[in-house]
Amino acid sequence: MSLPPGPRLSFVQSYQAYRNLLISLKKYRQEYGNIFSLSLPAKRQAVVLAQPEHLRWAFANPQLFQVKPEQNPFTKILGHHSIFALDQKAHLQSKKRFMPYFSQEYTQNFAPGMLKIVQKKLNNWKVGEELTLQENMQDISLDIIIRMIFGIEEPEKFLSLKKHLDAMLSYFYRWPSLVFPPLQRNLGPLTPWAKFTRLAEATDDFLFQEIQAHLNCPDSEMSILSQMSKFKSEDGSPISAQEIRDHLVSFLIAGHETTATSLSWIFRWILSSPSWKKKLISHLQKLELNDFSSLWQDPLLDAIIKEAMRMNPVIPFVLRILEEETKLDSYTFPAGTYIVIAIDLVHHDRSIYPQPNIYQPQRFLENSYNQFQWCPFGGGVKRCIGLHFAMMEIKIILAATLRQFALELCPKQSFNSVRKGLSFTPQDGVKVMVT
Repeated sequence: MSLPPGPRLSFVQSYQAYRNLLISLKKYRQEYGNIFSLSLPAKRQAVVLAQPEHLRWAFANPQLFQVKPEQNPFTKILGHHSIFALDQKAHLQSKKRFMPYFSQEYTQNFAPGMLKIVQKKLNNWKVGEELTLQENMQDISLDIIIRMIFGIEEPEKFLSLKKHLDAMLSYFYRWPSLVFPPLQRNLGPLTPWAKFTRLAEATDDFLFQEIQAHLNCPDSEMSILSQMSKFKSEDGSPISAQEIRDHLVSFLIAGHETTATSLSWIFRWILSSPSWKKKLISHLQKLELNDFSSLWQDPLLDAIIKEAMRMNPVIPFVLRILEEETKLDSYTFPAGTYIVIAIDLVHHDRSIYPQPNIYQPQRFLENSYNQFQWCPFGGGVKRCIGLHFAMMEIKIILAATLRQFALELCPKQSFNSVRKGLSFTPQDGVKVMVT
């Protein structure tokens, strides 16, 4: 069988590549081109795809990558009903249910509540203090999810749920390797999986009470939980509390850290680009924060955000496993081959983005890019369902922050991209001085 050329890696080299994955993939692309293979330990093979045409092929053929829920590494973390754990048919059915509530139009309903939360949080910032934006963005994002997705307003309930969620999420982010099935075993009360399970169960106790209350007395709130409580199974009966729980936790883990990390990278790039920073701040003073339609469509704000997402997609690659032997171009991939959809490499392709390592929002004001050239939210049927929700949240937070405060990057910090949880974050979290 013919595989693309690529390096043969020893166990030590594989470990080094994993530790510095983004740098390693860029190095291999320079040596072997936009499609290359990696020979991994235990006779495993991976093929890296780094051009838009190949991403189109991968995203357009989800049937090639079927993974049974019991084989999906996210099943034990998110639950069997999670939209991320379902096979193709069930995934599409579930996504079809949720799409109306994550559409651009429906997301506008959340915008006033988002702005209220953001302004309340910003009022706690003090001029002269040093902040780590990653931590603050995670805090704001979690509040937005609890109120908009879970629909919890009562202060006591809000604080209780936030405490449980924060403990569970923080531990998961410290142990991203828990997504690997060999580590999803309880080998004693002090092991990582055992502790994560305890934290998740404590969160579940609270969630199931809230879910059951919505199932018993459906309301007219706009929250995602309220809408889910009205969903019906195929036989016409209400969906189970367990199914609702699995979806809620999925939206939480998928949307919390990724949105906060995107914001950290956006601030990192705009604050280190004086001319664009000045232009954006001047522009934002002319906008009405509560004119959400204009905020959503604003070309300059859009370009500044998209360019930062191009520079640092928070999920820089997507992994799939081929279920059957497959041909692509002149190559043949055996069943079981790992397919790495290298979003970050496409985002740094010089033929698409000249001077790809330079932050230039102008390119998004002057050019249009298709969904396989700019794809920080993935693609195909697996494309992030919450992208409109995330983009609205990002625009509101960025605009409100820069209208209220002047921020300066603190010296002597690292902006290296490091893995944390499901995403790749700035190493030191983007430290700023509020002025």
